[in-house]
Amino acid sequence: MTDPNLPSSAVPSALGVPVLQVAVVVEDVDRAVQDWWQHLGIGPWRIFTYGPAQLTDQTYRGEPATWTVRAALAMSGDVMMELVESVEGPDIWQEQLAERGSSLHHFAFYVTDMDVAVAEMLSRGWTIVQSARAYGRSRDGHLAYFEHATISGIFVEVVQPPTERSDPDFVYPAPRG
Repeated sequence: MTDPNLPSSAVPSALGVPVLQVAVVVEDVDRAVQDWWQHLGIGPWRIFTYGPAQLTDQTYRGEPATWTVRAALAMSGDVMMELVESVEGPDIWQEQLAERGSSLHHFAFYVTDMDVAVAEMLSRGWTIVQSARAYGRSRDGHLAYFEHATISGIFVEVVQPPTERSDPDFVYPAPRG
């Protein structure tokens, strides 16, 4: 049954798709997944490492860059929760930790055509601040983070997911059996 107090979303966003992910930057992913599982019941968490071994064409603030993060993913209903720890930068996660500590970092849209989505974001005044290509087992995933001059306090990620995902480094809590 639909809650009549919730708004209807005939047009889910400027990109024509709903927000599918909400992300928080954390200092320690291992500790954070334990806390979110214990205190919020969110999980299981799939933990991945993304860096030069998993990505190509990495950029940061318009320049080629090398950065590595650990990301934990878990579903809460229809929304993917992500906890992100910067391992090596510079990157936008280190920026935020230095400025605000562990906090809401970005929300993400998943798209089927990255070029069209990037062009739409740019036409709406967004600026790419970090990006990478070739993630996933199929090496065809692409991601880009954006910021906007008048929308402060949060980044927006646009993701074209890979056709075949990589296996996580590990799952917390570990599957039984």
